[in-house]
Amino acid sequence: THGMTYGRGRWAPFRERPTDRGADARRFRDQSFRLAGDLAELYGPALALSPAGSRTVLGRPATRYALSLSGRAPTPRPPPAAVPGGKYDRDTQGRIELLEGRLPTSLEGELVVDARTGVPLSVTLRGELTEKDDPALRCEVELSSRMTALGEAVPAVSAPPAALPDERKPKGVARALEASGLRKRSAPPGEDEAPGAAADAE
Repeated sequence: THGMTYGRGRWAPFRERPTDRGADARRFRDQSFRLAGDLAELYGPALALSPAGSRTVLGRPATRYALSLSGRAPTPRPPPAAVPGGKYDRDTQGRIELLEGRLPTSLEGELVVDARTGVPLSVTLRGELTEKDDPALRCEVELSSRMTALGEAVPAVSAPPAALPDERKPKGVARALEASGLRKRSAPPGEDEAPGAAADAE
């Protein structure tokens, strides 16, 4: 807002992020609102959309699509890059095997898009995948996402109150030394600092 980005950890105060330029905001947006796209990529050609009529959403005409399995296999993913030692840890190996050998076994849901712009207004998806080399493994997914406001109904973004200034490189070591009473001594005018004098560290 007004050319400044603000960020914080869950329990920390907001700080100014002048060099961010919205990158974190876009990352959080993508993680929150592009889950449907990630799941669609996971299903690939196995995902089928069928026209299912129309409706009105937030005062705008919208088109409905039913989601189902197409019967086609998902697109194979390229093999992962080699790792030192030639193998992954057990958990990572299990995830890679699922991604490479995934077999969609069920899918149902609905996608509603704005009739004029094609912007998704709501999506519900329930499905299940298994792994070709381990049929006993099941991965169940369920997603429900919908837009609740458009245009002027969306509140304006305002700067958080009492936001702290940016501090990308906190003086961790120097601050600990100063808290212990060890501070860098300034040399008298015309004299160089003695070798080995304590110095601030950032």
